[in-house]
Amino acid sequence: MAAFATALGVDAGDDPLAAVRAELGRRSGWLLVFDNVEDFAVLRDAIPTRGDGWVLITTRRTGAEAFGQVLSMDVLRRTESVRLLEDRLPELSATVADRLADLVGDLPLALVQAASYIRQTGIPVTEYVRLLESRLGDMVGRGYVVDRDGTTIATLWQVTLERLRAGTPAAVQLLEVCAWLDPDAIPLDLFTNHPNELPSPLSEAAADPVAFADAVGILVAFSLIRRDGTNIAVHRLLQASVRATTPAALTEAVALLDTAAPEKVYGRPRNWPSWRELLPHVLTATSYPEATTIDPDRMDRMLAGAGAFLQTQGQYSDAEPLLRRALSLTEATHGPDHPRVAIRLNNLAKAMRDLKRPGEAVPLAHRALAINEAIHGPDHPSVAIRLNSVAMALQDLGQSDEAEPLLRRALAINESVNGPDHSSVAIRLHNLARVLRDLERPGEAEPLARRALAISEAVHGPDHPTVAIRLHNLAQVLLDLERPSDAEPFARRALSIDEAAYGPNHPDVAIRLNGIARVLEALGRPSEAEPFARRAADIQPRLNLSTADGQE
Repeated sequence: MAAFATALGVDAGDDPLAAVRAELGRRSGWLLVFDNVEDFAVLRDAIPTRGDGWVLITTRRTGAEAFGQVLSMDVLRRTESVRLLEDRLPELSATVADRLADLVGDLPLALVQAASYIRQTGIPVTEYVRLLESRLGDMVGRGYVVDRDGTTIATLWQVTLERLRAGTPAAVQLLEVCAWLDPDAIPLDLFTNHPNELPSPLSEAAADPVAFADAVGILVAFSLIRRDGTNIAVHRLLQASVRATTPAALTEAVALLDTAAPEKVYGRPRNWPSWRELLPHVLTATSYPEATTIDPDRMDRMLAGAGAFLQTQGQYSDAEPLLRRALSLTEATHGPDHPRVAIRLNNLAKAMRDLKRPGEAVPLAHRALAINEAIHGPDHPSVAIRLNSVAMALQDLGQSDEAEPLLRRALAINESVNGPDHSSVAIRLHNLARVLRDLERPGEAEPLARRALAISEAVHGPDHPTVAIRLHNLAQVLLDLERPSDAEPFARRALSIDEAAYGPNHPDVAIRLNGIARVLEALGRPSEAEPFARRAADIQPRLNLSTADGQE
């Protein structure tokens, strides 16, 4: 302010603030800018109260309403980002500019910084984009901006973070954990429900609703996060900048997710909403190279759970690499003959069947069976599960005659160990009925299918997706027995359950639609069958799925 007074041609004296304010009070047509204000208290004696002029305050903090009208500024629109880059780098194609803008999240300073770095170093734009994709944390601090000497995105945030670290360390720890998660829709109850997985003092803050509200609020106040009800979001460049100096926070992020994510996924629709919410964060946290240093058992559970959830949602291709990583981790940690390895092999075999690659499923399922037989002997329930897996892969290969004795052995084990009305017995009955249908013995299949349905309804209730599988199978058995009128209500009920559980575009919904279409064709009602078949056909190419009966 003293220098400003001199520039205005007035004597600053002992009170330059007063001198400047008095001078501006005698002038008109002026604009006074206070740029990047972090402490509104400094403005109290600096803003003129008289004169014909304007005051503009720029800040990343909330709460400026006391000084006048507030205009909230978000990142640039993509078209504006592309235009800014093209103005500075005319040789840039619109496609590459769009990709670059996406990588830096449309932040204006980051865009200018990127253009400056490219111009100053002569690096090919495509190479710079590759560096952003692979080493974003290293690149956020590079790029000299002419009118902001020494200022980059990284340094701008670092000043604020150091100030907050001294006053509200729990808030900074919260941001550090969030840096390793997906940038969008981070659920706040991930922290408040599991404070024991967090470092101190964040753990204490997460256990206290007032303290946690303060920690979240200070990050919102400094525009370091955005809050939308029960979720928060962090800009990806800020995440990259924070990750570069806080590798330990990845361990805390994975511990949180491992604790929060339900372990049981297959056949547990009540657990799917939690997985749907956590999946982006699990995929992000397990994708970093630094994740190789995390407790392998935690990583194994996260990868296996995410893969299983993707399978239940019909995203088979996305599930496969996760299930393979989980298997590799388990083998490396526990050896090739551990019972958990058998579980991972079994799940991967199911994924191969889902992807219509049963030839790859068979050796995986056989290896899982061998592990469990060696550990538990021939009559253990785990052996029954593995026998079932081998049998289903053989059926998919058209070898139902080889599958039948395996399924009968699995059924005998489960009935002996678990009793006649256990859910595992229903699975064996269901699959044996399917194999008998393939072997053109639907009369033998019908009582098995009916018994499987009755058990599943008793165990799960009438509206569970497992019940839909049983209903569909029974409808197909009745259709094979040339009783389409009996089959129709079962087929329609199966569709209703799956549409409610999965939505309209799931692979199992396509299977149910095809089932109804077949029934209606058999009833001589092709005009009614056609829309069901068309809906199924619309789903199948999008998902590259088989039209086989629902499988377990």
